[in-house]
Amino acid sequence: MSEPKKGEGKGKEKSRKERAKEDIVGFLKDIFIAFVLVVIVLGALVAYSGVWPPVVVIESGSMQHSKTESFVGVIDTGDMVLVKKVTQRWEVTPYIEARERGYSQYGASGDVVIYHKLGNRDETPIIHRAVAWVEVNATKCANEHDYANYTFDIPLIQWYGKTYFTIPDYTLQNAPRDAFLVNITLTKIINYHAQMNTVPHSGFVTMGDGNALAQPGTDQSDQGGNGPLCPDLVSMDWIVGKAVGELPWFGLIKLVVTGGLDYPPPSNSWTNLTITIVILIAIPISLDYIYPYGKKWYKARKAAKKGEAATGKGGKRPEEEKGDDKVEEGEDGREK
Repeated sequence: MSEPKKGEGKGKEKSRKERAKEDIVGFLKDIFIAFVLVVIVLGALVAYSGVWPPVVVIESGSMQHSKTESFVGVIDTGDMVLVKKVTQRWEVTPYIEARERGYSQYGASGDVVIYHKLGNRDETPIIHRAVAWVEVNATKCANEHDYANYTFDIPLIQWYGKTYFTIPDYTLQNAPRDAFLVNITLTKIINYHAQMNTVPHSGFVTMGDGNALAQPGTDQSDQGGNGPLCPDLVSMDWIVGKAVGELPWFGLIKLVVTGGLDYPPPSNSWTNLTITIVILIAIPISLDYIYPYGKKWYKARKAAKKGEAATGKGGKRPEEEKGDDKVEEGEDGREK
């Protein structure tokens, strides 16, 4: 048995070390590239959104159109929603205005806004649909604290000097009923300002789509005997932004990890999330297996085509065909 040449084992060992080093460098490079991509994507989201965080996770079912089924394009528990900053009244289109224009977002007419209740930024923001822009009417008031004579206007629908309004056919997509009767009672807003000794202001009436299903009533109305969710009109100063995009189901992971899943999501949300994750994992794994085989097949196919191009009729190469046409002669000049 021949002995290994001097330095051969050392060379193999060095080769293993080099391969290990290359693997580590490659791994670190992949992590760096992934980090850069995350920073780029996050930076782009923040630049577009104008707020931090640019994405919010839905923790309740107040915007769901069904308690049992999740829909893409409808805000359900566990969805992640992209927020875009708004500062002007015209940037938000409420339900009654959007319905006339044929504009809808998340399964119903009008924009969905994210706002801090009474402007308190220490509380979790509320994400509900803007129903109407309401202006304070103080023409009959003797002074700013004459609460008994305050009324409200909705100029868009020529509604002036009232404290009560009804939408008889409030509609939602994928809802169990075609239309809902929604009552907008604004007297509690006056009572709130009288109690706080503050001056009423203009703002949005808001409502969760899911609240419309359970007990039609706005955030500013009585919520099943528990009082208003928000006792005042939503001022533009309280609004963080409006919802402009949705990543369904993935927020459930965050809610489970942080213990914030207090409201049960629709049953098919977990199914949809599982299927989506399996697909996302399967795609790169499949590509890792398919690509080498595809590359090998392509090379073999390319080589085969070259061989066919170099082969003449009858499966013989051109030079072989030429050889067949030659007639060998013997020494005596006769054909062999």
